[in-house]
Amino acid sequence: MPARHLYFIMTNTWNRLALLIFAVLSLLVAGELQAGVVVGGTRFIF
Repeated sequence: MPARHLYFIMTNTWNRLALLIFAVLSLLVAGELQAGVVVGGTRFIF
């Protein structure tokens, strides 16, 4: 029983870690896309 509980805690931690990494990556990608749009817009304007 304790081993199963520990396994559940580990998988829960890994799931949260994966979600955190995914959130950070999507934020980085969104930031780069926004920066690319801004740079492209300024290049288009000037």
